[in-house]
Amino acid sequence: MMDRRGLAGLLLATTLLHAPYAQAQQKSEVLAPIEVQGEADGKSGFDGYKAKKDASATKTDQPLEKTPQAVSVVGSQQIEDQAARSVVEATRYAPGIRSETFGNDTRNDWFLIRGFSSQVNSYFMDGLQLQSSDSFATWKVNPYLLDRIDILRGPSSALYGASNPGGLINLVSKRPTFQNRGETAVGVNEFGNVWSGLDVEGVNKDGTLAYRFIATGNYGGTQVDYTDNNQFAIMPELTWKPDEDTTLTVYANISKLKTRGQNFLPYEGTVTSAPWGKISRDLFTSEPSVDKFERSQQMIGYEFEHRFDNDVTVRQNLRYGHLDVDFRNVYGQGWVGNDPASHLLDRANFLSKPDLGLFTVDNQVEWKTATGPIDHTLLVGLDYKRFDLHDESGFEGAPPLDVLDPVYGDVSPVTSR
Repeated sequence: MMDRRGLAGLLLATTLLHAPYAQAQQKSEVLAPIEVQGEADGKSGFDGYKAKKDASATKTDQPLEKTPQAVSVVGSQQIEDQAARSVVEATRYAPGIRSETFGNDTRNDWFLIRGFSSQVNSYFMDGLQLQSSDSFATWKVNPYLLDRIDILRGPSSALYGASNPGGLINLVSKRPTFQNRGETAVGVNEFGNVWSGLDVEGVNKDGTLAYRFIATGNYGGTQVDYTDNNQFAIMPELTWKPDEDTTLTVYANISKLKTRGQNFLPYEGTVTSAPWGKISRDLFTSEPSVDKFERSQQMIGYEFEHRFDNDVTVRQNLRYGHLDVDFRNVYGQGWVGNDPASHLLDRANFLSKPDLGLFTVDNQVEWKTATGPIDHTLLVGLDYKRFDLHDESGFEGAPPLDVLDPVYGDVSPVTSR
């Protein structure tokens, strides 16, 4: 039987044991929620400059590390860090591709992939071909509008139909990301060419409708006298996503470019010295009153995707594009009499005015299934393309130009023949 002294000690020990617990209860508080972010499930994902997924090589969401093709990806972050103002500038460091085939050229984006010319039928945007011609009816896309540039090397590019065996380039546009955000950018280069960019997007309250508006342009000179590089581009987009299985994106892409032709200069007097030295790098060898290159380019289209269940997905991508070019140029053809000592540059007067219309549609059915531990992805597609080109051109000789003392004004525009 416990005496009073023992009972008092037991009560004291019990109180001391419960005191920390009671004190902890009194000091308890509700912690702020912790937000865990992960990579979105999609066909595009980057770890810095490294792409994790690529849709160009297989037209599916196959991880890049499991894609048995030679693929290089230039993402928007790399484009921004390089301050690239053209696709050819953005792909300078990609393996297997030679950008800027004709040097610094403000008119066109021209490439060689594994030695094959690729701007005519190996140039794609959002999986649809940007078919052009061997003339100057070529497409030019501002890289500020792009989320990424995929370069697929080798004959596996035949997945897209008629394209060169060297490979292809697929430009992937920025699309609405169902968030409210915006950004502006501005810059200037060493030649005083000023550029700016605007990228704004938003989403409605129930998260089913998103928009994105991107605009960019640049204005100012280049390294060559009399030659400016003025252009602008806008791309409005609207995406409707009523549920997780259906997505429809409608977009337009409109751009305008005003510049001049490219100087063609002889080897002796540029790479090596002529008897009187070298030609000035800023020399304009055409005619200021004649020379111009203007391109007007428009695209409109949509991208539709619906997943019937977890196994079957249908897609349709459709786009119509139109461009017209007005190109007048007086360009060098070598030294008069093949004698560099004369410092007289032989010239020709040239005209090209192509008008191009391009309709493309790509239909796909994708089925994912499994047999035991092996997963299968079956992709079946049918595409259609209509390409219309009308071109008028002219050519005639032009008076020579003294590269040491240039005098302009003796040339009239050539007419189409």
